Amino acid sequence: MPSIEDGNFSPQNLLNLLPDEFTREQYQHMRQSQGRTGDGESTLRSWIHRRYVVFDETSNNYCKTEEYKHKFGGTS
Repeated sequence: MPSIEDGNFSPQNLLNLLPDEFTREQYQHMRQSQGRTGDGESTLRSWIHRRYVVFDETSNNYCKTEEYKHKFGGTS
């Protein structure tokens, strides 16, 4: 697998790497595994604003929108 250290690393679209429904903890783990720093809260807010995901207050999960999946093919 390419890594930052060997110079073969290119940023991945985090949202495409996540399942269609994911928790905040899964998101933060994915960020860390991709070498991202910070808590990523601004990214989550941006995804919600862009209507890429919605937050389900009942399950406390984020869900990719059908619009996002249709536009970007983001199914996992």
